[in-house]
Amino acid sequence: MKIVKLNNKGITTIEVIISFVIIVIIASSLFNTISAYNQKRLIENYKSKIYTYKNTLTKTIEDDFVKIGLTSVNYTRNLQDNMIVNQLDCTLKDGTTRRLIIKQRFTRSDMHPDGSVNSGDYFMIEYGKSDLTKSSKQDQNANLTEYPLPDLGHYTAKYKGVDGQSALDLTINKVSVSLENDSATKNANVLALHIGFYHPELLTRYGINIVTPINYVASD
Repeated sequence: MKIVKLNNKGITTIEVIISFVIIVIIASSLFNTISAYNQKRLIENYKSKIYTYKNTLTKTIEDDFVKIGLTSVNYTRNLQDNMIVNQLDCTLKDGTTRRLIIKQRFTRSDMHPDGSVNSGDYFMIEYGKSDLTKSSKQDQNANLTEYPLPDLGHYTAKYKGVDGQSALDLTINKVSVSLENDSATKNANVLALHIGFYHPELLTRYGINIVTPINYVASD
């Protein structure tokens, strides 16, 4: 009977190094996989919040503009204390009025060099029944509901390498209002509204889009 002799030399230095390298590679691969999964989960969470916000506000506005019907729109855009204020005053077929206000204030940064020096980013959408019989805007807007953007994080803005105010990851980067005129009457007969969002991870793929007729009369 043969006697098998065991190798009593133990583990060599090269074997230790190779084992260590293999462990490091496996650990690094697992870490990258987990990081990629967490990043994907985070982005999907961002998308969900933006979709919920977008769909809620779109339905609220369209329930008025489409179901009740829109008869006239007055659009103004003003700059107030470094804040862009877009305002739509809308009259509905039942005689009531709706006011939509979109506020945009960008802090100064490399992306927005003309932004506010002393204030951070601020974005707000307000919508609801307005009382135009009141003289002050505060009283007119008493019944408006505020719809703040979802909080998806913030960072310190930089302008020419210098730290500034707080900047938000999710912003209202574009507001477009178009009133198309009827060729015969020259009166506005279609309202097209776009409120565009921007996020560094999602770019500009999301926004509120509303297209609705004005003074629409169904044909017999």
